Amino acid sequence: GWFLDQILIEDVIAHHLYEFPCNRWLAKDEDDKEIARFLFPKKSTDHERQPVRNNQYKITVFTGKKTGAGTDADVFITLYGNLAETGPIKLESKKNSFESGKKDEFTIECPNVGELNKILIAHNNKGSAPGWFLDQILIEDVIAHHLYEFPCNRWLAKDEDDKEIARFLFP
Repeated sequence: GWFLDQILIEDVIAHHLYEFPCNRWLAKDEDDKEIARFLFPKKSTDHERQPVRNNQYKITVFTGKKTGAGTDADVFITLYGNLAETGPIKLESKKNSFESGKKDEFTIECPNVGELNKILIAHNNKGSAPGWFLDQILIEDVIAHHLYEFPCNRWLAKDEDDKEIARFLFP
């Protein structure tokens, strides 16, 4: 594990120093057990700095109604846009998510990726019956007021369909 205090990035041409505080562990056995984090620039009174535009995405996941469609595995999503990609983000909530025939909602805040052109949805295959039948995912870009629909209608399972637990989905 690694305790990350902060990251400093110097723009040597514009003579600006950007600070990205973290003050958290990147470790599977410490803190919240995450090994990746989104860092946001420290707010500054320096008016010459251009803030990174952050965005909110409301993600609605629809698990299919098939027998055994739900999963207890950890589920991850990566957003791909015309400006950037997020890297894997764990979809987690306080309740039991990804149950057969149910919908689950998550809100994530991350740097703006622009117009979404695909997502990667995956799970870690943990649990006694980790296979998952995903119906579809809806993603609302809260700032741009745009709704994207990503149909799937397939298993993410080592023992079903094509045995894949990660899928690229397209709007």
